[in-house]
Amino acid sequence: MLLAIFGHFYLLGLRPAHHDEGMLAYFAWKLSSEGSYTYTPQIHSPILFYVQAFMFKLFGAGQSTLRVGPAIFGIFLVAIPLFFRKQLKVAPAVLLSILLLLSPIMLYFTRFLVHTSMVVVFWLLVVLCLKWFYDRPGMLSLHLAALFLSLAFGTSESSYIFITSVILFVPILFVFSRKKFNSWWKKTKDYFMDDPYQLLSAFLLFVTSWIIIYSVGATNWQSLQTSFPNPFSTSTGLGFWLAQHPNNLGGQPWFYYLLLVLIYEPAILIADIFAIISLRVNKSTFYIFAVWWTVSSLVAYSYAGEKFPWLTLCPLVAMILLAAIYIGENFSKFITISKVVFIVLIAFGAFNSLRVNFLHPSDTKELLTYVQTPDVFQSKINEINKTCGETKDCVAIDQSISWPMSWSFKRSSYLFYSEGDNKFENTKFIILSMDRATQFKEPDKFKKETIKLRDWWVPDRCKEACAQKYLNYFLFRDTYNLKGGYDVYLYQRID
Repeated sequence: MLLAIFGHFYLLGLRPAHHDEGMLAYFAWKLSSEGSYTYTPQIHSPILFYVQAFMFKLFGAGQSTLRVGPAIFGIFLVAIPLFFRKQLKVAPAVLLSILLLLSPIMLYFTRFLVHTSMVVVFWLLVVLCLKWFYDRPGMLSLHLAALFLSLAFGTSESSYIFITSVILFVPILFVFSRKKFNSWWKKTKDYFMDDPYQLLSAFLLFVTSWIIIYSVGATNWQSLQTSFPNPFSTSTGLGFWLAQHPNNLGGQPWFYYLLLVLIYEPAILIADIFAIISLRVNKSTFYIFAVWWTVSSLVAYSYAGEKFPWLTLCPLVAMILLAAIYIGENFSKFITISKVVFIVLIAFGAFNSLRVNFLHPSDTKELLTYVQTPDVFQSKINEINKTCGETKDCVAIDQSISWPMSWSFKRSSYLFYSEGDNKFENTKFIILSMDRATQFKEPDKFKKETIKLRDWWVPDRCKEACAQKYLNYFLFRDTYNLKGGYDVYLYQRID
């Protein structure tokens, strides 16, 4: 736990704010400074904004506090298995905590302001509470599962995929093991027959929590209405994200998440393959569920049109759970060479975690640093903030490239839509998209420079010497085609 605290907070503000981080941080800051918030499906559910706004209230809104909320949730994630040692058994529980801590992808995105860094915490809690209820039905485990599920929905709409996977496990268990299904069904039915109000009270807890979360504490009923799960209306959370599927946001191949796991933590992928193979000998109900959750999550997110690196956390939390169960229960049975291989691969994952999180946190040769703001632009942000301070209208930002600048210059900037919107009389800096340069009349008494706003590397399809290229990237991050990027014009007043 000391390592988890250190790992999540050390150099937390070093990496420049990402495009999405800037957007989410800005609205959290608006909530903390003005008390205004309305649920908008495009930027996901409210809890991230509540948490991060509270962090800004406590510690101030700056680069160093930008990711405090996700970091705290990342520490919770590492701690959770230790509280469920009876349900998981000691070895798998402790190993699960270790793997969650060492995971380069988990650590990177629990040091990153994004909803998935928080929602996976609630998913794991729901799963473990349901396991607790399955082992010994009781009011506490049932109501905690209902509460954590409502918090999951209050964090991200991807929880619809999660709960679908959980619900579909019931027929999967029926098909896979009729005996186990009948035992579960009888035990659960008898429990609710003895106390029929337990299910109703758990449901009411879920609904009440949902209402409080989405109505912003009973102050914004429009937000609550938007949250209702209507798949046929794009103005609601569920409908909006279903409509995004054919847009293929991110443009990544179907195997994108498998590729990221293979590159960053091959031990998890290999352990999961062996875990699925060993399903024919290990048929405990929870083991079957862990396999099902892993496979169904990978299939769902590989099929979904939107693919971004932070969404890797959604199948990865299931994959790490399955790997921890498999290795924790079987490590003593492995032959020596298998033990050595797993230890080396886990150590390699830890090295990747060190490399991507601390040594080169904004190096866009890493596939996790997708469309990252480069360090050179952060240097300009620091220079501009030093000049402007909180002077109103000091920075004019082209609205087509507003993120993360609206966050970085939140107290000193404004957006402009064309050069006719403002004469830039009181403005010291103008940031302009290169795409709009031909329609922009350059103002007098400003000097212009070109600076990189976005930076990324996407691997091209390899045509020759592919094995060597892949190996060089896997070990040393040697890229084999040119980087992409996006430059902007920065104007600075010279009088």
